[in-house]
Amino acid sequence: MLVSKQITDMKQSYITTSKSMKFNITKIFICILLIFPSETIFAQENKDAIISKAIQEEVERGLAGLKLESLKPPFFISYTLGDFKSMAISASLGSILDSGYAPVRTSSARLLIGDYQCTDENFTGGSGGGSGYDGTPCIDNDERGIRFTIWKDLDAIYKSAAETYEEKISTIKQLNIPQKDLDLPDWDKTPTVVMNDIPGKEIDFDQSKYEDYLKQASLVFSDYKYILDSGVSLNMLSSKIYFYNTEKTSFQLPISCVSLIGRVSTMTEEGETISDYFSIICKDTKSLPSLEDLKKKCVELAERLQSKTKAPVIDEAYTGPVLYEKQAVAETFYANFTQGGSSLIAKRKPISSSGYSYGGNSLEEMMDKRITSREITIEDLTGTKEYNGKPLMGYYPIDGEGVVPPAKLTLVENGILKTLLNGRVPTPKVPHSNGHSLSSLNMSSSISSGVLRMQYANTQDVQSLRKEMLQRAKEEGYDYAYIVRGVAPLSVYRLNADGSEQLVRSAVIKNMNDQAFKRIIAASNKEFIHDTVAGNLLTIIVPDAILFEELQIQKTTTDNYQKPPIVPHPNTINQ
Repeated sequence: MLVSKQITDMKQSYITTSKSMKFNITKIFICILLIFPSETIFAQENKDAIISKAIQEEVERGLAGLKLESLKPPFFISYTLGDFKSMAISASLGSILDSGYAPVRTSSARLLIGDYQCTDENFTGGSGGGSGYDGTPCIDNDERGIRFTIWKDLDAIYKSAAETYEEKISTIKQLNIPQKDLDLPDWDKTPTVVMNDIPGKEIDFDQSKYEDYLKQASLVFSDYKYILDSGVSLNMLSSKIYFYNTEKTSFQLPISCVSLIGRVSTMTEEGETISDYFSIICKDTKSLPSLEDLKKKCVELAERLQSKTKAPVIDEAYTGPVLYEKQAVAETFYANFTQGGSSLIAKRKPISSSGYSYGGNSLEEMMDKRITSREITIEDLTGTKEYNGKPLMGYYPIDGEGVVPPAKLTLVENGILKTLLNGRVPTPKVPHSNGHSLSSLNMSSSISSGVLRMQYANTQDVQSLRKEMLQRAKEEGYDYAYIVRGVAPLSVYRLNADGSEQLVRSAVIKNMNDQAFKRIIAASNKEFIHDTVAGNLLTIIVPDAILFEELQIQKTTTDNYQKPPIVPHPNTINQ
């Protein structure tokens, strides 16, 4: 699981309301009305026309009419409407815990005052920027109802944005801001794009069918008396994103995702909580496993949990070579290169009315310098549909700001930083958008990747990597080494000199960070493709094993073990 909870975020509710983004994904539960195919096609075309017309006409009316004598008018407006159909069901031990659906329609507006060189954005002032009307578009395909929300949004945003712009101009006059910061434009000019005929995936919203599917699958865990908590959940999303801006860019982008998650947890005699999970991410319900295959995955999960519970506690600290395999490689790579100080995401440092400005990305100062092992090349393939004949789940033909991402964007080449992912807000070293405002499609203002690929030049087969690891560990005084197969939760195996493996628990890795990627011995000659959800649909392509030169593994110092339940779990009662 990527950096804890990122996959299950599809079921969580969140509200982001700001001048640039306002979205309310509250329990994205919805059902589709079953009607004849010919009527469905007609209804969809009619809905598309109504929504697009309402957005375009109201946005253009706002650009022409939003004026106050004492304040500057807007020069740019964009509007995004998300039409979501989704359903979420969860079950445990043969019973439904939660099942629901409801239509959800959400919106996001961006309104800029000034001009491309200097807008009301990229500024931290006393007022803190503007916010829009906290409402959502009507779920009916009613032009007047949709236009009403847009009108209220733009009116509220304009007044606040115009005041923020005046405050920003006053701050610039008062403070001694370096000229290079003032010369950097606030908003990037991009070509006009019209993209409305993008095919989508079909989602089957048969609620009763999938309730039965999950009930039968979750019942598998009742055969394992040591499991204290378990469940299987299914989240389906089918949406269409409608976008228009006053530069005449428009698109209608279908997005679909199905997430199937199984989870189990128990407690050791010492009171340590042990958990595990599996997840299946796909774009349509046709790709879900059969009931029998899902039951098999539940059995495998339960037995894996039992193995973890019986595993010995790590008995001594270890400092030496460590082999990461498959999902652990993908999760670790993504966590280290999209978050924190080593993030490959451009961030603008704003002007501040206080004179002290925080933000930006310090990694940008390392442009054209080495940030990883010389053997590493990192590419973004967000604009690529297929890879080696396999459709890429994280492919996006256009981003949330109306910019088309390139088929391939080299971020790191032979260890040298070449560029960063960015949207339309320029930064000193990445002044133009490369089409990665993907989270804008989920009404979040962050920049992200859809497809990330890491290559390593020095490759071997996995067996050779294991042999080399054991040899290097022996030189450090160990007759064993460690393999990491999962990150959250951590899954660590001791590899003995005779080739046998032993799962261990209560381990923690102390120094896994971006610096570890400068000290890699070799990587596997095979690739691993990992699909997940991290704010947006994401595909990670990495070597299926990486041998790190030196990591520290030791027993966790956390001492928060709990007492077992006073009364045994009902699952232990003899039937």
